[in-house]
Amino acid sequence: VFMALFGYTLLHRNLDKWFSTPIDQVVNNVGLIVEEISKDARIHASRSARFLAANPAVGGLGAPAEGRQDEIKSLAADYEIGLVLFFDGSRRLSGIYQTGEVYAPGHPQFQAIADRLKLVAWNGQQGHITEQAFNRLINNAGKKEITLDATDEKGQVMVLAGATVETGGFEAPSSIVIGYKIPGNLLRLASEISQSSQDYKGRAKDRPRVRDNLMLQMGLITILIVFAAVWIGLYLSKRIAIPIRALAEASNEVSKGNLQVQVDCQAQDELEILV
Repeated sequence: VFMALFGYTLLHRNLDKWFSTPIDQVVNNVGLIVEEISKDARIHASRSARFLAANPAVGGLGAPAEGRQDEIKSLAADYEIGLVLFFDGSRRLSGIYQTGEVYAPGHPQFQAIADRLKLVAWNGQQGHITEQAFNRLINNAGKKEITLDATDEKGQVMVLAGATVETGGFEAPSSIVIGYKIPGNLLRLASEISQSSQDYKGRAKDRPRVRDNLMLQMGLITILIVFAAVWIGLYLSKRIAIPIRALAEASNEVSKGNLQVQVDCQAQDELEILV
């Protein structure tokens, strides 16, 4: 009983330490940090897309022009934009910039890059931005910071944002979609931290179940110990009680004058000498 009470107290103290208030505060703060990192990344991506769309090197273009490719590469490098998709006024994918290279529709990797982002629907060799992606990334007046998540060729998470490029005149405006990767895999690390926080919160909710399971285990151990103690006690008591009972009966016979009585009983140690 003492062991059970001690274990019960120790268990509750450990549970309180495992799910203490400081740890809960740390988990909540980590969640806020993750949200801020993600929010800043999406704001940066949206603003970079609008800035690039308004730049003279891109303005008025439905596709990356030969004479301005170097300028586009320089702008993308300065603003850490690893990917740019160019769509003309008919929403057709007309060019792709990725990590210092510009790909035309006839390039072997052109379709592979676009397919990885899941933004383009293909009709033969021509690809058009999907209606859902267009409405979310391009046609989002009044919802400036609307973005999507995607992965690059290395599996690193990046944020997609879009903007409209005014072509001037009566032509339909073209558009661009950029991919911004947070330096140092911060978004991936933030996602892992967020997942760990969610796992911790899930375990914290299971605290009563963990306590009940541990208490059940302690109860079973206590019962086994009590059973073993009772069995050992009975065994030891029989080794003492049976010879003493036999001696008592023999003494009673001697008191009656029966001097021929013999004690036929197995015993050990001092009881054996007495028998």
